[in-house]
Amino acid sequence: ETPAPRSEESVVEATAEWNFGTDEGWRAVQAVSQSAPATFTSAGLPRRRRGEQLLPGSAGPSTGATAPRPQRDAHDVRGRLRSFQQGIERGRHRTAQAAETNHETLEGE
Repeated sequence: ETPAPRSEESVVEATAEWNFGTDEGWRAVQAVSQSAPATFTSAGLPRRRRGEQLLPGSAGPSTGATAPRPQRDAHDVRGRLRSFQQGIERGRHRTAQAAETNHETLEGE
């Protein structure tokens, strides 16, 4: 048997059950993404204006309450960078030695 067609009221009720709080945000996103730009440049490109397409849930202004960065001694930083550089040099040296000792001749060489 073929199910009876639904009336518009029952369709609206069924879709109303599935509405979530974030749906309104997505509707705003769709409206902004489909809107035409108000002004254009002389080359025909859309002219952008700061904050024109801000959406709910998008990044807001910074709070400015960041913790101050700790002061570092230049000598300590220099020592850490030098240690890092020496580690890289040791790794490259060991890799080069391993490649020399494991050199396999390929057929045709």
